[in-house]
Amino acid sequence: MRYLSGIILLILISYSAFAKDNLPVTPEKQAYFTFDAAPLKKSQRKAVLDGDIIAMSDVKSFKGKILHQKPKKRIEEIEMQKFDFFIAGLHQRTCRFALKKLALYENYKQYLGFVENSSYASKESRVYLRISHSILPIDMVLYFILPRIKKPGVYPFMFDVGFLKDLKGQIHVSEYKKKCFFYATANWEGPNTGFSDTLFEFFSKGMAIIAMENLFRISGGNK
Repeated sequence: MRYLSGIILLILISYSAFAKDNLPVTPEKQAYFTFDAAPLKKSQRKAVLDGDIIAMSDVKSFKGKILHQKPKKRIEEIEMQKFDFFIAGLHQRTCRFALKKLALYENYKQYLGFVENSSYASKESRVYLRISHSILPIDMVLYFILPRIKKPGVYPFMFDVGFLKDLKGQIHVSEYKKKCFFYATANWEGPNTGFSDTLFEFFSKGMAIIAMENLFRISGGNK
């Protein structure tokens, strides 16, 4: 069971690996969610103010159709899954302070014990991370698109190949009473991953919360 959990975690974290090199992403010129405008329930808003990281992962399986172009054009009915996700947290320092470390992806090997190597290609907006952790059966290499977040704004992202191909999302960063509010969403629909909806929800939500908690802590935010 422990080995199976490691495999599932590996796949869920690695869905952006092996992405193409020709899709640089830049922040969209649009309004971003502030803490007051974010679509949070009253209880969720209170939890964030209390210093908690909150997240929601909703996965649903259904019958869907896909179009095959080769060798002959045809429509096939297959098992599909839909994934909707959000995470929110309030860093206890200003965005200017928090992003001094959070935006330096190339230094994550210095900040986080489980990151063995890290680098960032500014031109392509690509992050490289090599991760080793006891819960994983093998070391991982993550290579994905992420613009450098330097100030409040909305930053779109997507995964262009591999597991959860065509996943799209946004990271909203805003100031709130001299603190920095982070709100991120992701949406995906595609062929069934082979994992139950419950497992998919559990691991995606759990790993996201752990990651944000660690990043907030090392950047001088929440304990």
